[in-house]
Amino acid sequence: MILFAGRLVQSKGVRELLTAFEELAAKRENLYLVLAGEGNLEPEIAAFLQRTGLRDRLRVAGPCPPVQIAEWMNAADLVCLPSYSEGCPNTIIEALACGRPVVSTAVGGVAELVNSRNGILVVPRDPQALTRALDTALERSWEAETISNSSRRTWSDAAQETFSICEDVLSTFHVSEERILFADDRAILPSTPQAQPAPTSF
Repeated sequence: MILFAGRLVQSKGVRELLTAFEELAAKRENLYLVLAGEGNLEPEIAAFLQRTGLRDRLRVAGPCPPVQIAEWMNAADLVCLPSYSEGCPNTIIEALACGRPVVSTAVGGVAELVNSRNGILVVPRDPQALTRALDTALERSWEAETISNSSRRTWSDAAQETFSICEDVLSTFHVSEERILFADDRAILPSTPQAQPAPTSF
């Protein structure tokens, strides 16, 4: 089973996923797709099901709470997120934490999460590339524990990464220590002379 969790809109690559699923379903009789989400492509998905006759193999689960998403992930063989753009998507982080391989597009911060040990990356807007990647991922034997262990990040890891990013930004703009000092978790600018009130004549 392939799981997609996200908004059912064009920018999430839903059309490309439907195209890939139609091709793969023709040669994999036990392949299923679950779309966990909602969006303006729902009528198009309904038309797709009517046209292809895949109603028994594609389920639109609608918006799901986090607990249910985790249940779907644990039931899935892999998670697919073929977006046109992303930041650092929670869907991928959660999938890897569940030990599920990911097929996604190489956009935004996705490449920092997905590698050859836990998934496959493709270019966006390419249904044929997505089809091949999904086919390859479904054929491969993945180690769920290895995927889960390799994706774990502590709060210290996140804090260190954030600190490194801040250092890079500050060095880019050549901000000197004289301009910004940190004390008690507050940014403090050097004090400047206060304007004196104008003298009042009587």
